Amino acid sequence: MFISEDYDELWQAANNYVNKYFCSCAYAKMRSIASNDMHDKQTEAQEILNWTDGIWDDYYSRKDLMVDGVKVSYDFSNNGDCPHSVRKTLTA
Repeated sequence: MFISEDYDELWQAANNYVNKYFCSCAYAKMRSIASNDMHDKQTEAQEILNWTDGIWDDYYSRKDLMVDGVKVSYDFSNNGDCPHSVRKTLTA
């Protein structure tokens, strides 16, 4: 049986993995770029956001398994590296 600390640890692992590439403060700017049809980095920004969303989808899938009593990995590297340079996408 898992306790809330296990869920917190899983959340922290997912958050740390995303933050390895960019912080949450950059997320809003990335969303703005992704929604701007005139921005030349729109596609890259959307791919980065999709990658981030995939990590959080993975987190919730693992959390659901934990609720069912299944031991899960706290390693999110199976999601691969961020598909583009966040810094370059934000500064273009």
